[in-house]
Parts: sequence; structure tokens; C-alpha cells
Amino acid sequence: MVDEQVKREELIRQIASLPMGSLTKKPVKGREYWYLRVKEDGKRRELYVPRDEVEGLRTQIALRERLEQELAEVGQREAPFRAEAFEGSVLVGEELREFGGPGCKL
Repeated sequence: MVDEQVKREELIRQIASLPMGSLTKKPVKGREYWYLRVKEDGKRRELYVPRDEVEGLRTQIALRERLEQELAEVGQREAPFRAEAFEGSVLVGEELREFGGPGCKL
């Protein structure tokens, strides 16, 4: 369990250091330009990416996607919450009044 938590924390740290978004290519006046498409404050923005930085950015985005998938798999291996694992009972009406004892105002 501790190893899983350490792995989750490391994955989260690595993911946070990588860029978010997706690369898109747009033709402008007969030339192709690359943009990083991201969401900020619920709005889509496109940030220009110089041609010589496209491959490095593409590699980082692919790594982020792979790490996010790995993080999701680590989360699935954790024990899921099961309501039936907890035992309890609920007192209502007359049972609740009896439980409260004399002088209880329910």
C-alpha cells in the first residue's frame, strides 16, 4: 500500500512537470504553423510553437499521456470502497426514542 502511494505521488509529480494540451497544425497564407491547444479558465487557447520545438513537445505530450494512463491503473489497483464492509443500523421512530432514554425530546 505504501509503495502504491509513493508511486502515485511520483507519477503526479512527473505529470505536473509536463505540458498539457495537444499539438495542432494550421495552414496560414500557404504555410504551416504549429500550435499548442490548451484550456485556460474554461476557454480554449492556442499558443504558437516554433517549428524546431514541435518534436520535443510532441514527445513530452506523449509521455504525459502515458504517465496519466499509468496513474489511472495504479488508482484502480487500490482497494475500492465497499459499503457492505461496514456494519451499522439506523434507529428511527420509537426505537430512537427508547435509545435516547427518559427525558429525551425527539
